[in-house]
Amino acid sequence: MNWTISNGVQTLSAVICILLLIAAAIGDLRFYRISNRLVGAVVACFLALAAAKASWIFLGWSLAAAACTFALAAVLFAYGLFGGGDTKLAAAMALWTQFTDLPRFLVVMTACGGLLGVVWVIRRLRQRRQIVDTDVSAPSIASEMTSPQRAREVPNKLPYGVAIAIGGLDFFLFSPNSPLAGVLSGQ
Repeated sequence: MNWTISNGVQTLSAVICILLLIAAAIGDLRFYRISNRLVGAVVACFLALAAAKASWIFLGWSLAAAACTFALAAVLFAYGLFGGGDTKLAAAMALWTQFTDLPRFLVVMTACGGLLGVVWVIRRLRQRRQIVDTDVSAPSIASEMTSPQRAREVPNKLPYGVAIAIGGLDFFLFSPNSPLAGVLSGQ
C-alpha cells in the first residue's frame, strides 16, 4: 500500500470508528442507550474519510445509503422495534458501507440481532423465574409487590447497538471495500 496523508486519514478514521462502535455496544449493554455524541463522532470520522477521498460521487452514494437505512430504521422505530440511538447508529454505519456493502451489513446486523434477541429472552425468563422463586421461598423478605409486578420490572429492552456494532466490525475487518482492507491484507 502506498502510504499518503489521505491513506493515513482514512485508516485513522476507520480505527477510531471501530473504537466508537465498541463504545456504543458497551454503552447499550450497560444503559440501553446510544449517545448522540457517539453517533455524531461516527459521522465525523466518516466526514474525515470522505474529505480524504475528495470524491463528491463517493459522498453522494454514502448519503443515499444512509438516507435509505435511516428510512428503514425509522419504520422499525415507529413500531417500537428499534430505539432512536439504534436508528441513528445504523444510518451512520450506512455512510461507511454505501450500497455496495449495505446488504451484507444489514444481514450480519440482523442475524446478530436475532441471536441477541434469543439470548435476551432466555435471560429475561431466568430473571423472572428467580424473582418468582425468591418470592415463594422467602415471602417475608419479598417486597410489597407481587411476583408478576416484580417480574415486569426486568428490562424489556434489547441492546441492538451490539448487533449494529458487530455488523460494523464485520464491514471494517472483512470487506474489500473497507478503508482498512489494504492494511489488513498487508498490501
